[in-house]
Amino acid sequence: MGDPFTGAVSWDSHGEDRIGVFHPVCIALLRVHVRGLRDIAASRLEEHVVGGELGPLDRRLDSVLWMRRLGENVLAASELEVLVPAANRFDAVMDLLPDTGGVVVLKGWRDRFLMGTVALDIKVAIEAWLRAWWSGELVDGAGCPDEPTQQVWRGQCEWLREQIIEPLRPEAAAA
Repeated sequence: MGDPFTGAVSWDSHGEDRIGVFHPVCIALLRVHVRGLRDIAASRLEEHVVGGELGPLDRRLDSVLWMRRLGENVLAASELEVLVPAANRFDAVMDLLPDTGGVVVLKGWRDRFLMGTVALDIKVAIEAWLRAWWSGELVDGAGCPDEPTQQVWRGQCEWLREQIIEPLRPEAAAA
């Protein structure tokens, strides 16, 4: 049967815009991942609003925030300084994704950057999830799955890199 993620996204250009046609299963999967990170971020923001002592930071979100600190060269930034923009990015990408169908229109560089950045955030979050499992931790109450299931998760990371992150990179867009 082959890899179900191969050829799942087709990109075309119209001037500065990029149009992505996603296989229906893959656009649904992308929505689930973005919504999941958005919900984790919103929950953490709520902890900040309520005040008091914060609980442990979800490893997936922690990895995303550290990657953003490194990428933006703001290592000393507070959690909120990177959490608020991350939550805003997740909301903005949810607005870009269609409720039905699989056509995504990215208007200009800002939308391409936004979609690529959030796809990278998802990839980093999945990799953090896998690392937590491999170290024997529970993630959302679940222990490490069997090898075939882990391979599916790794396949999603490759799919994100190959079919969203790489095609939306500035060098790829200029080619």
